[in-house]
Amino acid sequence: MEKDFNIWEGVYKRFEDVPVCGKGFGDSLWLKNSLQKIERRIQDFQSGNSDAGEKNPLASLIQEKMQGRERLRIIDFGGSLGFTYLSVVNALPAGVLLDYRVVEVEQICREGARLFKGDERISFHPSLDGVELKKADIVYLSSALHYMKDWKELLNRLLGFEPDYLLLADLTAGDIPTYATAQNYYGSKIPVWFFNIAEIVNFVKSQGWNFVSIKVNTAELHQNNFPSEYRLGNTSDVLFNRKGQ
Repeated sequence: MEKDFNIWEGVYKRFEDVPVCGKGFGDSLWLKNSLQKIERRIQDFQSGNSDAGEKNPLASLIQEKMQGRERLRIIDFGGSLGFTYLSVVNALPAGVLLDYRVVEVEQICREGARLFKGDERISFHPSLDGVELKKADIVYLSSALHYMKDWKELLNRLLGFEPDYLLLADLTAGDIPTYATAQNYYGSKIPVWFFNIAEIVNFVKSQGWNFVSIKVNTAELHQNNFPSEYRLGNTSDVLFNRKGQ
């Protein structure tokens, strides 16, 4: 990390108050690097390398909670080019039918559809309107919720798919006040939320879901430029299940 470079800048009460510049995830360098990474993963996967899909919370959830199912329907909101999909395929027992829906921006959807052409288990959608599922088994967001201005509206829509499990991975939430800040990323400034964890948990519970567990991750967020009361330290993986499951 460069000296005096801050990944996160500023504390703002409102999302719209965060100064924004650049193309963010539409930047060509970010896309180029992501394509190179996923293409290597796909090559390893096709050659039988069992490590082609890195271990992640979704794969762990499937192995721990979803055994014995003949079919698995997953919505991966903000799922990029399908990195987690490869991990899920590695985690599935033989014979399980997989319907994996990635919701992403149009540019990512085009590249993802090209990369996985011919694989009917995965599809890419530029909005939730195109996800024609009445019910999902798992709704998964990894490092995604904090980019959404109206995160409650998004969660309401996703919970409308009546998943058995909602998994919020790499969530910027903890024992801090909720605030917005700017993320410096590939020359851009992107607005993001840092959440009070109780606010997230209480909202999801109010919609009819149970809080199951929280796991604090090890990677540090590097917020030394922030007042101590706003420093999160680490992201978390937060799991909910639907009442009655």
